[in-house]
Amino acid sequence: MTDSTLDDQSLSYRWGIVFISLILFLGIVLSPSPSELNAEGQRLAGVVALMAILWCTQSIPLAVTSLIPLVAFPFLGIQSAGEVSKSYMNSTILLYFSGFAIAIGVERWGLHRRLALWVLSVLGTGPKRVVLGFMLGNALMSMWISNTASALLMLPIALAVLASLNVQEDDQHKQAIMTKRFAVALLLGIAYSSSIGGMSTLIGTPTNGVYAGYWSSTGATAEELQKYSVSLGQWFLMFFPMSVLMFIGVWFVLCLPIWRGLTFGHAARNEIRDQYLALGRMSVGEFRMMIVFLLVACLWMTRVSLDIGSFRLVGWEDGLSALLDSYVPGFNYKGLLHDSTAGLLMMIVMFLVPVRDEETETNQYLMNWELLEQKLPWGILLLFGGGFAIADACSSTGLSSWLGEMLGQKMSTMSSSLQVASVTTLVIFLTEFTSNTATISTLLPILEKTALALSLDPRFLMLPATIAASCAFMLPIATPPNAIVFSSNKLSVWDMMKTGFLLNLLGILVVTVMTMLWVVRVVHVS
Repeated sequence: MTDSTLDDQSLSYRWGIVFISLILFLGIVLSPSPSELNAEGQRLAGVVALMAILWCTQSIPLAVTSLIPLVAFPFLGIQSAGEVSKSYMNSTILLYFSGFAIAIGVERWGLHRRLALWVLSVLGTGPKRVVLGFMLGNALMSMWISNTASALLMLPIALAVLASLNVQEDDQHKQAIMTKRFAVALLLGIAYSSSIGGMSTLIGTPTNGVYAGYWSSTGATAEELQKYSVSLGQWFLMFFPMSVLMFIGVWFVLCLPIWRGLTFGHAARNEIRDQYLALGRMSVGEFRMMIVFLLVACLWMTRVSLDIGSFRLVGWEDGLSALLDSYVPGFNYKGLLHDSTAGLLMMIVMFLVPVRDEETETNQYLMNWELLEQKLPWGILLLFGGGFAIADACSSTGLSSWLGEMLGQKMSTMSSSLQVASVTTLVIFLTEFTSNTATISTLLPILEKTALALSLDPRFLMLPATIAASCAFMLPIATPPNAIVFSSNKLSVWDMMKTGFLLNLLGILVVTVMTMLWVVRVVHVS
């Protein structure tokens, strides 16, 4: 994480930004309260505005800004200290924790360098091809495992690639600029392709699952379930073309700054091949770390059962339930396990697997706590916690519902295409600051009622809203993959904001157009 210090910004700048954010906070809190929004929601809106400014300007470290809810929410009567603190330690944050630990293990034993050099030797060393290769591999992976897991697996490989390639340029200043541009394109490509890949399958991201389970959770009739439920095949047919269009557009936008003037030289391919051959055979530690890496990837990919038409690929969660049911009737793992369970299991295994050090003739382990404590990006975990705290408070105070209801009132006089564009715009920019899953969970019932009031098929607004939640590209806190690549210290908030804003606009355009021209035809939305 990039932390601002007194060396790179003056006292007047820091205090000036803090003063402006406090004025905005007081202006929102002390202004007349809208009749439909309760006092807690209004105070929360002020806190969100204050934190948004501090996050965007980095006038104080991002992790410190993320701690504000722990202080502000209890004092302002938004949530109790015990309630808000739960957002900072949950199964999702533990997934990040275990993923970071495994990535550190990969880096410790040099496995990331071997993988990176292999990727480069296969893809070639053209800058645009490298970005394309990483994005394509990551998007395909994130279709079936969590976006967070795919980004965690790809980041150490990408960082090793950045360390292996040198921009060919005599002017050192220009070389530094082009190196930074390539790093930004590659790392943002990993973050964004994680989200884009997850759009195309029901299991690719939790927001898709929220829609999938919405109708059964709301007590819909059998007729409504048959009409409104979407199978995995239908979802793929609807949103894979949209995902492809987004992928192409994102790749093009990211590569524009490196389209010309950036080369790694004709000798780069030979150099990469020589470096790869120089690695020789895998060490014992590297091989055992690779086994752990592959096992956790397999556990993440196969935990949940996958239905493809009449074919069912049984996940290990259901498999274990069936096995144990024969010994303990009625025992079921459904709802008990999480991706973090598998991640933490393999993290613990790293502390148990010995590796013989031939030089010192002593045993060490794949991971030790001192190294983990030193290298783990603790600030990123706090950043996640701050985002989750805001999302939970937005739901509990009714702020998200109020924003959704305001949208419904405004849409009554709009054309159908503008209605879809409005919903898409709201979701994309709202999820820059709030949890995607929490936002969709809050908005879907509102959008259902809004659509019915407008005599529309509810899916006409609910489907684009669900998919738009995967198109928040501007801020590190918008999605876990954004935060993960931001933890590399090779990106600034401004790098992500200026590119992400263009891609948010692209997302609005693609989701709106494809909903009107394609999605409504696939599921026969009237």
